[in-house]
Amino acid sequence: MKTTTVPLVLIICLVSSLLTAQAMNEIDINKFYTEKKALIKETLPLTDKESQAFWPLYEDYMKGYAARIEQRIEYERGFTKKAASMTEEQARDAIDKHYQLISENLAAKKEMLIKLRRVLPEKKVLQFFQLEEKIEIGFFCQIVENVPLVK
Repeated sequence: MKTTTVPLVLIICLVSSLLTAQAMNEIDINKFYTEKKALIKETLPLTDKESQAFWPLYEDYMKGYAARIEQRIEYERGFTKKAASMTEEQARDAIDKHYQLISENLAAKKEMLIKLRRVLPEKKVLQFFQLEEKIEIGFFCQIVENVPLVK
């Protein structure tokens, strides 16, 4: 239980420290990536051999991840700007864009899964994706917290 609690507390602190008292426009995304990587390094127990195989894959994964996160943030910003006056067509486009972003993110995760399974034991692959999901969920919960519902 202790090993599960500590990473969750660290994730909450990571996301909160980045977003507390900041508008969506002021998010320091580079700081988020740096702290996310540090958290993964600290929490995912890799041997030297596993580290040599994992980190290049992770860096490659993060290049695409960064672009997808930026798109998602822009998507959420759109709601803040248009929530009170969104048309039906804009709503349709927003829904389609939302699921397009989710699909692209899922495809990238599946690709990463295939690569990680070649170099890490299954339990470590699972640990990595658990961390990814917790960090991502915490990040987006903070992002969308102040996004108004469409009227």
